[in-house]
Amino acid sequence: MKRRMKLLIVSFLLLILNILYSSYVKYEHYKQAKMVVKIKDLKAENLQLEAYITNKINYYSVKDFAEGKNYQPVSWNDITFLNP
Repeated sequence: MKRRMKLLIVSFLLLILNILYSSYVKYEHYKQAKMVVKIKDLKAENLQLEAYITNKINYYSVKDFAEGKNYQPVSWNDITFLNP
């Protein structure tokens, strides 16, 4: 009789531990899913910002700015190197 009671108590204890562990795993999975969604949103925002920056600072806009300020283009013939 005592042995059956011990087995019953141990089985209930294992059942409770299993329920607690499964609820913990579900909670962690929920947090991970939220982080994945947040990462996807941040990745999309990052791509939009990168496209915006690339659009604002590109070769043609810099070239137009330089031509508007009367900058002269530099060629390799204009560059001299100093020998030590």
